[in-house]
Amino acid sequence: YLIRHGETIANAARICAGGQYDSPLNAKGEAQAQALAKVIHTLEIKPGVIWHSHMVRARDTARFINRALNLEMNESRDLREHDMGAWDGLPWDDVEPYLENG
Repeated sequence: YLIRHGETIANAARICAGGQYDSPLNAKGEAQAQALAKVIHTLEIKPGVIWHSHMVRARDTARFINRALNLEMNESRDLREHDMGAWDGLPWDDVEPYLENG
């Protein structure tokens, strides 16, 4: 299974947060991860190990999911999101015009 982290503080604030901007989960993101843990626990085919990036948002999402599964957890820097370069930490309103104009 490939799972994206829950909502972060940066997501809610519409801040560009790539693989260099380590924004933690907010309360909604924690609730999303906890809800997903309940679903994963009921799946017929359960994961056997958890891999996550070094980003706090991914690590915390994995920890919430793993509470019900009690699996080995592995961290890899290679799993982080794409690097947004100078855009990391900027409001999306400042970044989006560049994306629209190619």
